[in-house]
Order: sequence, then structure tokens, then C-alpha cells
Amino acid sequence: ILYMLDFSCGTLKKRGIRTFLGRVYNISEAPFVVHVSTGDLASCTGFIVAEEWVVTAAHCFHYSNVAIVSMGVNNKQDPSIKIFSESVFIHPAYFPGYREYDIALIKLQSKIRETKVVKIIKIEDKDWPVNMISRRCFVAGFGVHLSTGEDGILHGGRVIAGIGQYPYDCMFTYYKNIIWTHRNVSEPLCYADSGCPLICDNVAVAVGVASFLCSKPKYDIKCGESYVDGY
Repeated sequence: ILYMLDFSCGTLKKRGIRTFLGRVYNISEAPFVVHVSTGDLASCTGFIVAEEWVVTAAHCFHYSNVAIVSMGVNNKQDPSIKIFSESVFIHPAYFPGYREYDIALIKLQSKIRETKVVKIIKIEDKDWPVNMISRRCFVAGFGVHLSTGEDGILHGGRVIAGIGQYPYDCMFTYYKNIIWTHRNVSEPLCYADSGCPLICDNVAVAVGVASFLCSKPKYDIKCGESYVDGY
């Protein structure tokens, strides 16, 4: 069962660049992660779930229903294996501007060939464990890395995740089915790239769609303190 990772809103030009911190990854550490381009308007992350299928966020397709999927690279600017979409399927219950059902499936024009840097990730086939509010997971995606200032490099970090109502005072507590990360015990993620996967126990459990402001920063925005990533 694939949940929605409530993360940031991709790299839409009209909304500004979305970024997150964490450690720079080599693609061999997350070979299922791909870069998804939908023309000039959006740049998102996705992940390979079958030979011809990639999962990403639905809001990446506000302005286009065509995608170019680049795989096997550490930086979206590097030469890569590129496959065009044959079709894009948006969740039928998704409504632009809302967080729920923000999931899209991309059917590729040709099958991928698995290598050391291009692999399929299995989707979790059961519900989130009952009463599990401290599951150890990690996230990876493309975007601007705040520490290096580089755009489109693969990076991510470890998170401690839970599901249901967030146990602190946040604006998104009315979402009952999102996965959130603990602010104080996760690595400092902030604005992860839309469509990136949350990986727990070596399977994909959610797809990134937004970040939530949880508390007003005293001096400056500090990733992992003022913002909570929901999944």
C-alpha cells in the first residue's frame, strides 16, 4: 500500500526551487530513484516500481501530461539513460491544490534494463504496522542541496517516521493518513523533492508531495525544526 509522502511541491518555476538537506548520495545507494522532467515547467523525482512503471507526484503534471525519465545518474545534468512516457495516469481522486491522492503512475515507452545503477524497488504490500510511530526509514531525491548550493544532485537522509495525527501542534494534524517524520530525531530534511520515495525496511511506502510549517522559527527557518515532512 503506497502512502503519500507529504513533502514539498517540486521545482515548479512559478513556485520557486524546493530543496532539502541530508547527505549527498551515489546513485548506487538508491538505484531505483529517477529524475522526472515534464517539459520546462516541472522537475521532480520518481522511483522505478516495475520494468515499465515509475511512481511520482501528481502535481508534477499540472502543465503537461508528458514526461522524460532520466535514470542511473547522481546529478540530473549528467548524461543519462532517458525514456519517454507512453502514458501518465493521475489518481482519479486527486484534485490540484489538495494533498490527498497526489500520486501519478508513468508508463514508459520501453522497459528498463536493470544494472548496478538502475533497479526496481518493491512497494510495501501491507498496511503500516499498527501503533508504529518510530519506524526507521530513509528518503532520497533530486533538488537543490542547501549545503553545497548545487541544483539537481541526488541526496537524502535517515528519518524516524510515524503515521496518523502528529503528536505536536501542527497545522496538518487533521490529515489522518499521512506519514510524518519526527522533527528532533531525524536528519535535518527540509523541502524534499516532489515524487521522492520514503523507503522503510527496503521497500517503498510513500511518495513525496509537501512540507508543513509546524512552528514559527525564532530567528530563521531551520530545516527539521520549523518544518515537518509528512508522507
